[in-house]
Amino acid sequence: MGLTQIDNTPFRHSYHCPATLQFWLDYVAAANVAATKMDDQLACALQSGMGIEETGKDILFSKKSILHSVLKANKKLKMHRRATLNDCIMLSVGLMMGTPIDEPVKVFPREKKGGALGVIHSFGLTHRTAQDLVARIMSRHLKPRPFQYGLRGMHKAVADVKKRVDAGYIYAARLDIKDFFGSFALEKLAPELPLPHEVVEHAVVGRHIEVYVDQSKSKGYASPLHTPHYDDLISLARRGIPPGSACSPIIAEFMISRLAWEPSKQVVIVNYCDDWLILALKIEHLDAAVRALTDAVSKLPGGHFELLRIDQGSAPEGFGFLGHHFQLVNGLVRTTVAAKAVFSLGAKLAKLDQTFSDLVYDPKNKNKPNKKKEALNLLAEMTALVKGWGAAFREADDVGRHTSWCEIQVAKDAADLGFSPNQVAAAIDASMPYHPTDYVLAG
Repeated sequence: MGLTQIDNTPFRHSYHCPATLQFWLDYVAAANVAATKMDDQLACALQSGMGIEETGKDILFSKKSILHSVLKANKKLKMHRRATLNDCIMLSVGLMMGTPIDEPVKVFPREKKGGALGVIHSFGLTHRTAQDLVARIMSRHLKPRPFQYGLRGMHKAVADVKKRVDAGYIYAARLDIKDFFGSFALEKLAPELPLPHEVVEHAVVGRHIEVYVDQSKSKGYASPLHTPHYDDLISLARRGIPPGSACSPIIAEFMISRLAWEPSKQVVIVNYCDDWLILALKIEHLDAAVRALTDAVSKLPGGHFELLRIDQGSAPEGFGFLGHHFQLVNGLVRTTVAAKAVFSLGAKLAKLDQTFSDLVYDPKNKNKPNKKKEALNLLAEMTALVKGWGAAFREADDVGRHTSWCEIQVAKDAADLGFSPNQVAAAIDASMPYHPTDYVLAG
């Protein structure tokens, strides 16, 4: 099995003839150019109001466009799950958007905010490709409102909150949409999206996906087999838009952008996915805004949505939002990382560090093949986690206190094995992003 680089990402392949490999690499390059051109053409069509549907169909059904999304999705998979270049090309030819996808999806339980039972989907490449095609179209149609930060970044939402509190909006209410992604309904969602109904049915919502429960992962539960309501996991997995889908964030942003809400000088709202914060100049303004926003969310198109008040407070007392704690101290806004977010980082790093220590120092792995490469990948994954976490929480005053120790430890481990900082950085790939979880955001 050979190895080639596509956009600085290693792809395995079985093209033994160099000329054949080069033919397909040239085809990949042409597919990327063609797909980028289609995306730009959709943007132009939306500006002119002409050819929108036709251009969207080109993105969904063109084989070169599909190959572009296959490769893009494949890069985000860890190396051991990454499909070969041969398989990517075959998938681009065989995928028929708008038809049932027979690729099974592994699911396992997770604890949602408030301790409710949730489900995580582990999608394969076929589903990820279909979702990326949808996301490419939706990204051109989306016009986010000023209060939306779901795709702009958590740090920007936090920066806005700090600015608003500093401006005198000191009364806060935190709210959450109950079972947000599970509350979307195909019959209500499909007419609202600029996609063929059958594409929404098979690539966006989870009604028809073939799922099976992972028996080994519990995400906080002692055992999947002893999880409360374990038998409900399959039905949960097929409700609404599957959590973890590559197109779920942008679909959510698109629908929330339809919120019937007018800006006010008395209150401001900040939204990050299903998390909401209302900030008000006076307490009486806050209560009225909670009622108004709850009503507006209930009228969002695409499903049945219920907004629940989670907490209420003030800046002098301190309040939480998106894994941060905000408090006015001596007239200044102090922002710190919530304990749950710090604990989550430490738990993930401890797990990676244990794997690294077992690999490097356990005598039974002394002569293990590819030991040094695996060690480098683990150092890269720890580096990516710390950098991603630090970027997400960059607006907190104490972020460095929680990341510097790990950066020092990773640098020492790398030096002990003879790796330079540049080598560790080069080993980071698209399969190692950091995304704040529900557990972290609930802090």
